[in-house]
Amino acid sequence: MIYLRKLIKNYIEKLTLNDLKSYAYKYNISLNNNELEIILFYLKNNLQSILYDDESKTLEYLEDKINNDAYLKIKDLFLNYKHKYQSFL
Repeated sequence: MIYLRKLIKNYIEKLTLNDLKSYAYKYNISLNNNELEIILFYLKNNLQSILYDDESKTLEYLEDKINNDAYLKIKDLFLNYKHKYQSFL
């Protein structure tokens, strides 16, 4: 489990705006550069909270900072991944 945490932390530390943009594109999520920067900053500075705290904190933060269509798609992805992989963290 510790190895997986380190792997995730290292991945997020190296994550770029371009990586995030590609991921969003893959899931048909339209984000402008400002929204990408907001999400990347939040990921890099709140990883522990994202992974281990109640998801409402992350979702509340994003809700008024990105467009509604993107928010709804990200919310769905986030909740699905968090519930699917929570037991591995």
